[in-house]
Amino acid sequence: MSKNDEAWQRFFDETDTLAKIEREGLCYVSARDLKQIGRREPRLMAKLDTLAVRPEVFKENSLTIFPVKNGEYVLFKDPTRKSYYRFSRKESDLPVTVYDSQVDLLSFDAYPGGQGLSECQAIDFAYIASLIKHFTGDERLSLVIRGRLFSGAFHFRLPADNRRIAVSGVQIEVDAGYESPDGLYLVEAKVGKRDDFHIRQLYYPFLEWSNRSRKRIVLIFLVYTNGKYYLY
Repeated sequence: MSKNDEAWQRFFDETDTLAKIEREGLCYVSARDLKQIGRREPRLMAKLDTLAVRPEVFKENSLTIFPVKNGEYVLFKDPTRKSYYRFSRKESDLPVTVYDSQVDLLSFDAYPGGQGLSECQAIDFAYIASLIKHFTGDERLSLVIRGRLFSGAFHFRLPADNRRIAVSGVQIEVDAGYESPDGLYLVEAKVGKRDDFHIRQLYYPFLEWSNRSRKRIVLIFLVYTNGKYYLY
């Protein structure tokens, strides 16, 4: 049993949260209560980025979690797991388009080569090689966003009953954001392939920047593994 499993089990055992979710469809919980009762850092308890890492109590009760304010989360049922984007076999079987970079990345002393790339480096060298421009079909990209920020106000709808959930002042992170006259491209990067990922990682930046910009918002999921890039 993982530390997250233990923390969440303690929290549910000592509160009426599950009963409230069954009765009302959702329950708001504070970071203070998560830390006090679960005895673990709330940011770690809420970091459920893939279906596989969900605590057993989440799996058994079809639960998911989203931040809604600084220090507050909403828990609700998601029986169809729409909170996670799952890469299908169809996507995995798509033919791979080979991109030949006109830039020799090995000519850069900072290129780690066989040591592997971090997520940030994977994005940067994909940009240097013009892979991102090639993938988007947009040659006029400039890096304009990177890192964490606190959001403005936006909302989303629960997948089960379409109920409106207000979000304000939560921390969001964009691995890289590129802008051109035609659009704003938000990138989430991972080193190593994933079967799925929590949509919050791209959905919250999409909602945030949809409020800030009238341009087309394009979401990109970039994977670097075994010396190869995959963009979705």
